[in-house]
Amino acid sequence: MGKVNSVDYATSAAIKISELKAFVAKNGRFPKNNEESKLYIWITIQRSLYKKNEIDENIYKELDKLGMVWDYSGTSWNAHYNEIKRLLNTEKSSASIRKNPPLSKWLLDHQRYFNLLDEDKKEKIEELLKLLFITTGEKEYKRPNQREEKTLKERKTVE
Repeated sequence: MGKVNSVDYATSAAIKISELKAFVAKNGRFPKNNEESKLYIWITIQRSLYKKNEIDENIYKELDKLGMVWDYSGTSWNAHYNEIKRLLNTEKSSASIRKNPPLSKWLLDHQRYFNLLDEDKKEKIEELLKLLFITTGEKEYKRPNQREEKTLKERKTVE
């Protein structure tokens, strides 16, 4: 494979940035993976290059000005956390979370894999679970991993 022509690359990038600006101006957001697939793929590649510290500086500046989310997974995590916290604080009921399958699944998954989370996220999930505990009227709050620890202790005594 030959060397990439920097003029062609810059021209191609300028075209994609122009397409993205038009999309954002029309829709008020970046494209999702089921629309404008070529543009979405280009954005995904730029995000990947950013993570490897290989993105072109001019492309980075243009995308950043448009509001590019560079670490999408962290943003998504915070959005779910903040929405659950808001629902628990305002509605004082877990029903609103149960009515929202993606939020409910997110919380259940994080409760299930609690031990694998970093400390900051463990604290945040525990805070949500305590709020949830208060709204459900349970008699005793247990940390997500307490049941697992008890099961392990029971297995060891049997063996």
